[in-house]
Amino acid sequence: RVAAAARVLQIHAAAVRGEWVEAYREGMASQLLSWEALHTGHWTTVDATWRTAYAVACFYLATAGVEAARQQSIAADDSAKRRILAEALKAALKHADMGLMLGDTTCRRPLLQLAERLEDALASYCEHAVKHSSPWTAHGAQPASAESNSIPQPVTLRALSGSGQLPRLRRPSLPFFYNQCMDPASPAVLLGVIDAWPAMSTRRWSLDYLLGIAGHRTVPVETGRHYLSDDFDEQLMSLGGFIRRCVAPGAGVGGVSAGGAGGGEDVTGGEARGKADTRARGGAG
Repeated sequence: RVAAAARVLQIHAAAVRGEWVEAYREGMASQLLSWEALHTGHWTTVDATWRTAYAVACFYLATAGVEAARQQSIAADDSAKRRILAEALKAALKHADMGLMLGDTTCRRPLLQLAERLEDALASYCEHAVKHSSPWTAHGAQPASAESNSIPQPVTLRALSGSGQLPRLRRPSLPFFYNQCMDPASPAVLLGVIDAWPAMSTRRWSLDYLLGIAGHRTVPVETGRHYLSDDFDEQLMSLGGFIRRCVAPGAGVGGVSAGGAGGGEDVTGGEARGKADTRARGGAG
C-alpha cells in the first residue's frame, strides 16, 4: 500500500507542476508496479488497493500522454500536429479502457468521463469519426457493399431435443410468455420485440456505424471454438481490429490503416490473460 500511494503521489506532483512527460513516466512505472501486484499469487490474496492504484495510474497516463503530446507538437505544422494528437488520444483512450476493465470502482466515474471527453476530442482529429468520411472508404479502400457493411445474420435455431423447429412468437404479451415459455422452461424465437430499439430504427447498427462510434475502444474478445477447447483464449483488441479480423475480413475494411478507425495493435497476451483473471475475480470492467 505504501509503495502504491507513493507512486500515485509522485504522478500527481508532476502533473501539478505541469511536467507532463515526467507524469507520464511515473504513470507507466505505477501501472507496471500495480500490474505485477495484481498478477502475483492467487487473486483472492491481492490487496484491493492495487486495483485502485492501477485505475489511478491509467487515469494519469491518459491525461499526461495527451498533454505531453500537446506540448511536444507546438512547433509542428498543422498536419503533423493533428497526427501526433490523434495518436496520443487513441493511446489515452486505451489506457482509460484498461483502467475501467482492471481497476476497481473507486475511479470508475472519472475514467468514464475521461473516456467520453477523449472520444469527443478524437472525433475532431480523425477523419473516421461518424460525422466525417466513412471508415469503409478511407485511405483508398473500396466502398463496402450493403451486405458486407451489415451485422451478420443469426443462424436458424433448432430445439435442443426433438426434431421440430422452435416456435416463433411475434411480440407475445408478458403473461403469455411467462405461462408458455418461461414457467415451463420452453425455448422460443421471439420476433419483433426489439424493432423499436434505436439500434434497429433511428440509429440502425451497421459495421460502419459501430466503427465510427466505438472503433477505437478496447474490448475483450474470446477466441476458439468454445471455452473448453485447447485453442480458447481471450485477447484485448480494439473493436475496429475485431471487426476487421473476425467479422468482415477483406470486406472493404482492409483499406483502413492501423491508425484508422479502431486502429492500433492488439494488447499483449499477458494483458489479455489479466482481463480473463479480472472477470474471474469480479472486477469492475
